[in-house]
Order: sequence, then structure tokens, then C-alpha cells
Amino acid sequence: MLEKFGVINLHRYEHPWQDRLQQVYVFCQTIMFLIHFAYHFFNTFTRATRYLPEFFQTFLEDCIMFFDVYFVYLVRTFKAQMTHIVNFIEKDFSQADSEIISKCYRQSKLIYLSFMGVIVLAFSGAFLESMLPLTKAELKIRTEIYRTAHPERRLPFPLRVPYVDETESWSYEILYGIDIYIIFFFSFWVGLCVSLIPVITIHLRGQYEILAKYIHQIGLKHRNSEGDKIFYTNIQNDEYYIKTYKSLGFARKKKFLSVAQKLREQQVYERNYMGQIVRFHLKLLAFQEKVCVYNIY
Repeated sequence: MLEKFGVINLHRYEHPWQDRLQQVYVFCQTIMFLIHFAYHFFNTFTRATRYLPEFFQTFLEDCIMFFDVYFVYLVRTFKAQMTHIVNFIEKDFSQADSEIISKCYRQSKLIYLSFMGVIVLAFSGAFLESMLPLTKAELKIRTEIYRTAHPERRLPFPLRVPYVDETESWSYEILYGIDIYIIFFFSFWVGLCVSLIPVITIHLRGQYEILAKYIHQIGLKHRNSEGDKIFYTNIQNDEYYIKTYKSLGFARKKKFLSVAQKLREQQVYERNYMGQIVRFHLKLLAFQEKVCVYNIY
């Protein structure tokens, strides 16, 4: 998603021309967003200061844009680390319990769509506000603040371009189209930004749920869904084997094994099982350490 919306280039393309095209796309997106942010910031501190409610609104928009710019900077600075984290979740996290994994994916999608929905609604309000008619008092205030040829014409994000009247024809239409384009992409950028940590936390919690399931089985006989007694070789991948005996004579021999020998075999298996749990837990702790370091610095 970061690639599709022009935030980053992960160099995953087979042909060099595709990679160069993605690089140009990311560069153009960045330049357009920075120019838009500069014009909006210029408007805030040169015109919006004449009317405090207008200043507070535009300053809040500047803060949100700056936060998004900082997020893009972090993504690009720690691109290799973030790619490693995502690949770790996709490839190295345990898939032993499909029900828990499916639940985590559903919750992750719900979190992202909820954040993005709220953001889209908020920005849609700015778009709709620019289309509503103005009262005489509001029109008078805008005339004093902006001093443009057509103060009734409003942009979703107020901009000030030096030596250009943004309410005149052509310039107004072009800037309005750019605003709509920025709102569309900005919604996805902010949605990804604010949902990143909750999504990672949800998947990590799912891994601890799987680990807890195996911890609860310590000291118990392990069985599969069909009721057969099993012996885990890798709990992270849900790999196990079932002891079978090919002949009746072998089965009888197993039947008369001494209690001490059976106990010894069980103790060896339980030590191995505990070792698997410890390794699984250490793997999750190592992942937590990576996430914490990358997000702080």
C-alpha cells in the first residue's frame, strides 16, 4: 500500500524500467505534497492570522500535514528495518492456529478501515464546506482576510500562491483539483500512519495467544483433532509426529515396556517441548525489541 500510494519504493520490480518508473512516481508525489504543504503553511502565517478561528483551523491542518511528512520521512529512513518487520510478521510468525491468525487479520483490517473511515469523513467535511454557500457576514470576513477577487470561492485546503490570485479562473480549478488529489492520498497516508502500531500489536498479541495455548498443555498428553497421541517437533509450525507400530508383535512389545522406560521417554519429550516454548517466547521478545528500537529512533 505504501508503494501504491507513492510513499516509498521497495525495489521489488523485475525490470529496471519499472523500478525507475516507481522512483519517478514517488518523487513526483513527494514534490507535489511538499509544495502543497508550503503554500498552505504560507497562507496560515500571512493571511489566516488576521482572523483567529481561521488561523486555528489552518494551523491544525498544518500540524497534521507535518505529522504525515514526518511519518513519510521515518518510513524512508528505516525502510530496510520496516521491510524486515513486515516480512518477519508474514513469514516467521507462527501459523499454528488458523483461527487465531484469521481473527488477527480481521481485527487488523477493521482497525485500518476504521481509522481511514474517520479520516475520510473529516477531510470530506473540508471538501463539502468549500461547496456550501456563505452568509453575508462570512463573506465579509473572507473579503477582509483573503482580499481576493472572488472571496466566495473556497478551496478545501486554503492555499496562498505568491503573485497568483487562487480564486481566478484556471488557477482556482487547478488548485481545487490538486486539493482533491491531495485529500485522496492524504487519507490513505494518515490511515496507514495511525494504524501501523495497533496492527503490529494485534498480530503480536495473536502470537502470544498461540504461545499461551501451548503453555497450557505442559504436563498433559498432546493429541491432534482426531484424538491420536502426538509428539510436537516444532510448535511454531504445528509440526508433530504420531508413533505407529507396523506389526502386531511390535505393538505387543511396546505394550510390555517398563513403566520406568515410558517415564524416561516422556521426560525427554517434555524437556524438548519446554525448550520449544522457550525458543518461541525468545523469538517474540526479539521481535518486540526490534519494533521498539525502530519506532523510538
